[in-house]
Amino acid sequence: MDAQYVTELDSDSMDDIIFVRSVEKPQTPKPSNGRPTKRAKPNDIPAQAVSPSLTKRAKSSGMPAHAVSPGPATKQKRDSNSSQTTTSIAHPKVPQSEQPYTEEEKLFMLETRKALEQALGKEALEAHEKVLTEEKESTEKYILDLEAAVKQQHGTPVVHETLIQDQIAILKVKAEGHDESAKTEIKLLRESNTKLAEERTTIGRCVRLLTDENVVLKRQHEGASAEIQILHEHNTTLAEENAALLREVKLLKDEQGAHKAERQEEAYRIAIKTLREQNKKLADEKAALARNVELLNAGHDNLKAEIFALTQDVCDQKELYKKEMNDSEGGMKDNARKSKKLTQKLRQRNNKLIKENVNLSRKVMELETDDSTELLEARQRIQELHIQVEKLEQGFRQRGEQLIELSRDSMSKEKIKMQKKAAVEARDPLQTRMSGMFKNYRILFKKNAALLDKLVSVAEVGRLGKVKKAYRQEMKLLKGQPLEELYEFKHQV
Repeated sequence: MDAQYVTELDSDSMDDIIFVRSVEKPQTPKPSNGRPTKRAKPNDIPAQAVSPSLTKRAKSSGMPAHAVSPGPATKQKRDSNSSQTTTSIAHPKVPQSEQPYTEEEKLFMLETRKALEQALGKEALEAHEKVLTEEKESTEKYILDLEAAVKQQHGTPVVHETLIQDQIAILKVKAEGHDESAKTEIKLLRESNTKLAEERTTIGRCVRLLTDENVVLKRQHEGASAEIQILHEHNTTLAEENAALLREVKLLKDEQGAHKAERQEEAYRIAIKTLREQNKKLADEKAALARNVELLNAGHDNLKAEIFALTQDVCDQKELYKKEMNDSEGGMKDNARKSKKLTQKLRQRNNKLIKENVNLSRKVMELETDDSTELLEARQRIQELHIQVEKLEQGFRQRGEQLIELSRDSMSKEKIKMQKKAAVEARDPLQTRMSGMFKNYRILFKKNAALLDKLVSVAEVGRLGKVKKAYRQEMKLLKGQPLEELYEFKHQV
């Protein structure tokens, strides 16, 4: 006999509804071996097995235990059935499980079937139904086989019929108990179905709300993704523009550096040209001064010779006058006249010589002042040249630092080699220019030394006295440094 129990472990979820079935294995009759078999008593039949799920549900729902266990009505039916079997053969009754269902029960069974199909699946449910039908057929076949075997062995005595009727009654009671348990289970399932329907409505509402929120979130996500894509594209365009601007800035810096270098070179060329022109002018002025000094020296010598000649004439005249005075006193008047004339001539000559000396001294002073101004200008030019040389050195250092930075920043070896070649090629003309500037400086230094020597000699010829010391000191200050002592020559690039 099959006993099918539907238990609900958790009423909140449909997935927890499972089937629990207990099948009583048929016991084959043992061979008698000629011995009489013991007749089974009604007391020896085991009690009705009650599903543990029913007891559990009864406890949880607060139902009494007699609602689950078979009641007194079933016991009375059992007694009546047993009494009927003793007198006559009982007609089989239609069990409650095979009685027609009401409309509510049919609807409930349909709903439970749908719920079970949703929980377990249609295929699993159909397979389970097939298994149950097969077990039911096997049990019915087993009962028929038992009845046939009993009839063949013992015929149809009253005792065996009563025994069979007792067994049938017991089985009917069991079926009724199963029907009652099924009804209780149906009630519990109905309650659980109502709860599940309520939960389903609430879940449906939640699902609708969640779907609406999901739609809103999807729209927001689409808008945000579109904005992110636009920002990403804008960022890429900005990065490209930034890279282009950096390239333009680098090109402008390179062009500015090249223009600055060209301008500096042009300025240096112009300065060198002006210095050369000034050197030529100074050389011409120096030659003119030397000529003037030579002329002054020649005039001075001539004046000295004339003065010496005049002094000798005066001495000669004095001696002649003495002789004539001694020779004759009569010629005193003539001699006096002659002497007066001579003295007048001498005075005139002396005045002329004094005027010429004054003019020469004025010219010498003017030349000295001109020389001093020219020397000051030359000194200023020399200082400017020193400043220009320092600027050149700074420019060379900056270029060296730039070359070092370029060599560090450049990644490829070919670029580094090309930059080194360019630096070497740019360094060679700079070195040639520096060597030319040093040569010009040496020439200027020699000319300056010669000019200072000549000026010192002019000062000595002019016999300036105490002023000569200060003049010489100023000349020493104007004297430049030799090339080997210059900072620029010692620290060449």
